[in-house]
Amino acid sequence: MTGLAAFTAAAAVGAGSFAVADDTPATEGYRLPDDAPQPGAGFRIGAVYQVSDGTLTYTCTDGAWSASPTPEATLHSLDGTSTLRHTEGPQWTSERDGSTIIASPAPASRATGPGGRPWLLLNVSEHHDVVADGELAAVAFVSVLNTSGGAPPGTPCVSGFDTTRAVRYSADYVFWTPMNPGR
Repeated sequence: MTGLAAFTAAAAVGAGSFAVADDTPATEGYRLPDDAPQPGAGFRIGAVYQVSDGTLTYTCTDGAWSASPTPEATLHSLDGTSTLRHTEGPQWTSERDGSTIIASPAPASRATGPGGRPWLLLNVSEHHDVVADGELAAVAFVSVLNTSGGAPPGTPCVSGFDTTRAVRYSADYVFWTPMNPGR
C-alpha cells in the first residue's frame, strides 16, 4: 500500500484519540494526533502534505554523522492538487507558484517508532512569495508528524571516506495559518 491509501490507513489505525482537522478540501479526513505539536489558539490547519519521495542526507564530520540532516523531498497535498519541494533551511517551495517559506528549527516534541525522526513544530521565519498571495503566503507554523525512517545511519562513519549518506523517510507536514489573517 502506498501514497494516499497508506496515509489514510495509517491515520485511521493510529493509537490514542484524535482531533479532526478543518473540513476543507486540503485537510478533509486528516486526523491530527492529540499529542501533535501545535501552535495553539489562533491558528488553523491550512493544508496537509505527505512525503511521496524523501531522503535525509547525513554528513560525516570528525567521525560522526551530522545531527541535522539535509532534507530533499517531494510533498503532495492530501487533495492531490498541490506539490511542494522540501529542501535545506528547512525550506518549502510551491511548484504551483514558486512561493517559499523558511522555518526556524525547533526542539523535538516526540518521536514515534524505531528509526523515526522527532515530531517538530517549526516557526516560519521568512516568506518569499513570487506572486501576491502565494500558496504559502499565510503559513505561520509547520508541524512535522507521523515520521517514519530518516534516523542517522546505524554504522559509524570514517571522515574522508564516508562523506554523506542519504536515508529514506516519510512524514506528514501540517501547515498552520492564522484564524484571522491580517488582524
